Amino acid sequence: MKKHVFNILPEIQGDDYKKLLNDIQKNGYDIKFPIYLYEGDIIDGWQRYLICQKLGIIPVYETFEGTKLEAIQFILRTNKRRNLTSSQWAAIANEATDIINELEKQAKERNLANLKQGNEKPVIKKVLLREQGTTVGKLADIFPTNTQYIQEAKRIKRESPEIFEQIKSGEKTISQVKREQSPTPIENDSDPFFYQTSKLLTQSLDHLERILQEEHIPKTKKDFIHIDSINHELYRLVRLAGQIGVDIKTVWEKMAERHGFEIEVPKYLKRPSTFEDNITNIN
Repeated sequence: MKKHVFNILPEIQGDDYKKLLNDIQKNGYDIKFPIYLYEGDIIDGWQRYLICQKLGIIPVYETFEGTKLEAIQFILRTNKRRNLTSSQWAAIANEATDIINELEKQAKERNLANLKQGNEKPVIKKVLLREQGTTVGKLADIFPTNTQYIQEAKRIKRESPEIFEQIKSGEKTISQVKREQSPTPIENDSDPFFYQTSKLLTQSLDHLERILQEEHIPKTKKDFIHIDSINHELYRLVRLAGQIGVDIKTVWEKMAERHGFEIEVPKYLKRPSTFEDNITNIN
């Protein structure tokens, strides 16, 4: 058997793989989680299939019945709870975009063939989305990620396919790749002040991206006090930048108008009304 083209989820690795292998080896195959086939290939359960092959265990199979669109929705629905990073979901969203575009292409080709045969013009069924401008927003709704990461993942996939695969597998995050790809400011030996200022701003933005990536999540009252401080300093930065001729507000508005950015604060960054001692989780 082989992996279905719609099975775009990365394979589990590390401790999660070891846990799954040990569980199947110790307890046998859990029939509550069958391996699903579609068009003769595995659309869900590829990792379990490989482990069963390795252990000589016969798994349970079921066949998914439905259209190609329904098959895509099925694979996304059954894997949405996996412990993947926002960067990984952004990479997967770009893979899904390729699938959607291919389905739309096939539909148009079938309709064109029908027209050439003199048949009545059928209605072209759009697959989830109508155009690229709305694709990013729709994918951000479907996947637990954001539009900026989806766009960054698309760029990385186009420019560096190998790095894109590292993001998809979880080896790297988008913020990490951006840090690695960002050009280092040229230091002015005669006056290092501007170089150091640029360097500090770059580090600050990198830290903000790591917070967005959920590498750092505020959990205590003190953490949220620091979040308030970051917020205050960013407002101060915008004001000072404007005074030296860097109009951040205008730049942002132009970017938002061009790309359709919408600001939405993640739940884990919304300050809770009360705190408990030694709080470990923010719902």
